[in-house]
Amino acid sequence: MTMTIRHPDGWVGVPDYWPYPLEHGGTLDSPEEWATALADQLAVIEILEPSARARLIEVLLAAARISATTGPRIYLGFVEGWSGPARVLNATVRPRTEFGAMTIEQVAGVDDPAQLGPPFVEDVTTEEGRRGVRCFRYLPVGGDGAICGRLDYAFELGDDVLTITGGDVDLIEFEKLKLAAEAFVTAMRLDGQSSPSTPQQPRE
Repeated sequence: MTMTIRHPDGWVGVPDYWPYPLEHGGTLDSPEEWATALADQLAVIEILEPSARARLIEVLLAAARISATTGPRIYLGFVEGWSGPARVLNATVRPRTEFGAMTIEQVAGVDDPAQLGPPFVEDVTTEEGRRGVRCFRYLPVGGDGAICGRLDYAFELGDDVLTITGGDVDLIEFEKLKLAAEAFVTAMRLDGQSSPSTPQQPRE
């Protein structure tokens, strides 16, 4: 059974395959159809200027095209409104055996040899009572002294591990991403279970 993340309002789970089934029947056959349909739905919630609607569709399309060709499931957070910037998180469920004897803190990146200085690591508990860890750290980007902020959450789910990750080279934006990610993770609810032998992308 596929793991489903029930995320808080203001977030969008980006489809990673097509055609994509709708909750109440029917399908959406392409990223373009999905992005346009979602923008139309959101326009009922929030008045979008034509330019804001066009930007929203562009962001949704780009995320859908990436999600269909890479492993993690992408979640977009429009926590400042649907016409505002999107915060990006990636979620993946993998068999616990892939990580061998690593602790859940190590899965979250506590021992990353590339990090600059000590990481910030502590336990986290979701509103539904699931316990995991969060790890915030800084990594070098290229050879010109640039720095990227990186965040990882990791949860053991029986035979599997759920990781939620994100990052930003703009460290001011990274601070905003940390707040958005914390709200996402603490409010998320997990349904179903994933295969213990095959990497999965969470749904919803």
